[in-house]
Amino acid sequence: MKNKFQLKSSGFYIPSFFYINIETDDEFINMFNSTNEPTLIHEYIHFLQDVSTIYGLTNTCNMIDYIIALYQEVHLNSNAILINRPIEIVNFQNVITNTSLFNIYQGSDDYIEEAYLKNAYFKIHEEKIANPSYPQPVSKILISFYDLSNDSHLLDYEFGSIAILESMSFLIEKSIFGTDLKYHLPYKIAEQIVSNLYPEFGEKLSNIIILCDASLMFLNPGEFFFNNLLSMKIDNYLPSSDLDLYSHLLEKIKFVSPHLTGNKEVNYQDLYQISFDLAIKRINELFKSEIIRPVADWIIGILKRSMDIRMSNIDFISQIAYSG
Repeated sequence: MKNKFQLKSSGFYIPSFFYINIETDDEFINMFNSTNEPTLIHEYIHFLQDVSTIYGLTNTCNMIDYIIALYQEVHLNSNAILINRPIEIVNFQNVITNTSLFNIYQGSDDYIEEAYLKNAYFKIHEEKIANPSYPQPVSKILISFYDLSNDSHLLDYEFGSIAILESMSFLIEKSIFGTDLKYHLPYKIAEQIVSNLYPEFGEKLSNIIILCDASLMFLNPGEFFFNNLLSMKIDNYLPSSDLDLYSHLLEKIKFVSPHLTGNKEVNYQDLYQISFDLAIKRINELFKSEIIRPVADWIIGILKRSMDIRMSNIDFISQIAYSG
């Protein structure tokens, strides 16, 4: 399970653990108006993505389920003389299935420098993957890079949530500070996809940021990003405003699950509420001890406040790019 988003050498954020690390000895208050501020904002965007999107909430549920399953696997083998590490989950099929699905949703986590892809072009397509633990094929967005000079294959890259999370954070950081990075993947790939498939849409950076943000309100962000970009290109759709784009994208989110919705189709607001309720339930299951209960109360308070802000101001994260 991939669980670290890193701005190379200067900081990182650990999803579901709500932990930001900045490589500095400076006090927090001194990071503002310093060389550390762009990194701080970048990692803080990851925190907001984590606590205010359906993808982030669902990932938190899966992480808690994974932690509980690890504990129970050890408990089931408590009479064993030796416990092998890493601990393998074999007795909890729902955790195995969700981990497998989210590995597909997350996509590649490689960091590839700009120089390596300077003279490259790419082809992008959607693949349907059969998952033995899941009743329906799962979409994976695959990008293949080739050398412009001789068409030789350079690398394959799976465009998923990691690329979308990092691209969105980088674009917001870039909008505020004019930042550039030597790494092309994963930070610049969303912008490159838009520039190649629908350049008119990408002329306004906020459109790409919003497409990233809206994609995180879906369980498979890469699939949502790619298919909706193509749909907007076919329809020659260009938004009249940021809110128009959010409305256009989010109204397309329909979700059906025998387990979560009783086979009833729900919209993104309903799915957000379902994801939020499940996250609160999982947090309460994990933090049962009174000693650590304040941690649970803090997390739940953050999630509640984030949901209130998101539901009353759907574009609050994207606004950061232009309000500073």
